[in-house]
Amino acid sequence: MAEPVSLKDVPGVGPATASKLRQVGVTTIEALAVTPVREITDKTDIGFEKALQIIGEARRLVQVDWTTAKELWERRKGMLRCDMVF
Repeated sequence: MAEPVSLKDVPGVGPATASKLRQVGVTTIEALAVTPVREITDKTDIGFEKALQIIGEARRLVQVDWTTAKELWERRKGMLRCDMVF
């Protein structure tokens, strides 16, 4: 498969969904991958499950190792102190 180049290359994003996303400033696959679900659902009439699905697909296409806030919290909650050494 060729390198994905437009929103319509994201599984689940057709012309109508791509148009809705572009109208609210989400114009690239990378932008879709980092846009919070709530922002998409609040600014468009795209439902929560659909937004969650297309964001997940965009993240898969971008191929970045994503860490949720909950995962980060779990890793760091046992830290006593975080110091910066210069």
